Amino acid sequence: MEIDNILTLMFFTIIPIFIFTFFYLYSNYLIKRRDYLKRQNDYQNMLLENNKCALDCFEKLPVLLKKAVEYLDIANNDFKDRAFAPFWDSVEQATVALGQYAEQVNNISACASNHVRLTSFFNGVLIDFLVEEKASNSVKEIEFVNKKLEVIVRNAQRDFQFAMIYEQRKTNKLLQIGFATLAEALNKLSSRMENSINMLVFETRNVTKSINQFNSSVAVHLSSINKGVYKTNGLIKQMRERHDKALELLNNIQLRKKPYDENFKGDY
Repeated sequence: MEIDNILTLMFFTIIPIFIFTFFYLYSNYLIKRRDYLKRQNDYQNMLLENNKCALDCFEKLPVLLKKAVEYLDIANNDFKDRAFAPFWDSVEQATVALGQYAEQVNNISACASNHVRLTSFFNGVLIDFLVEEKASNSVKEIEFVNKKLEVIVRNAQRDFQFAMIYEQRKTNKLLQIGFATLAEALNKLSSRMENSINMLVFETRNVTKSINQFNSSVAVHLSSINKGVYKTNGLIKQMRERHDKALELLNNIQLRKKPYDENFKGDY
């Protein structure tokens, strides 16, 4: 009789409690797993968007560098023609282009830093940062433009008539890149450029190191997350092709080859 009571108790109380507990815990597990996968997919999308942001900025570099070189060539001709105001207009345009170049370099550095932060939350196969260290080394080879600007301005400063106009230059274009006057821009632009590029080299080196460390430390990845990454391979391939095209244009300008491809369709 007592055994029957125990069995009845188990059937009507313990077993239902066990079943309820099991399904409760399992449903909680499914909810947490769903939320986890959603967060991981969000991080994956943020990594892709971060790469796109960096790529958009990188594609602007050859355009801005070409613009600076062209305006310096115009300034050189204006100096020979004794065209005082047009000369400083061209120098200013070149300076603004170089200032914008430094801003885009800073934006890429910020994206690289953000990429490291996002990878620390993402547990799938990590997406490489598109602007790699070798690309940042190409960005660094802009010294020839700075030197050309310095030579052109120095020659003009030795000329009284050119120098008089130089001291009076103050426009909104210069204010947009953080300088009050052309004199201030020319004095500080080189150091700003150097700091921006050094930071980019550091950040791209750091992001590569971080991704390698994260990939080696994660032994097992969730297959559902990985599938999401693999589906992005086509997008990453397209983005890498855009990156390589922009890098080629940047290198060509620096080597004084054909500096610009009219068919280039980057996002500017």
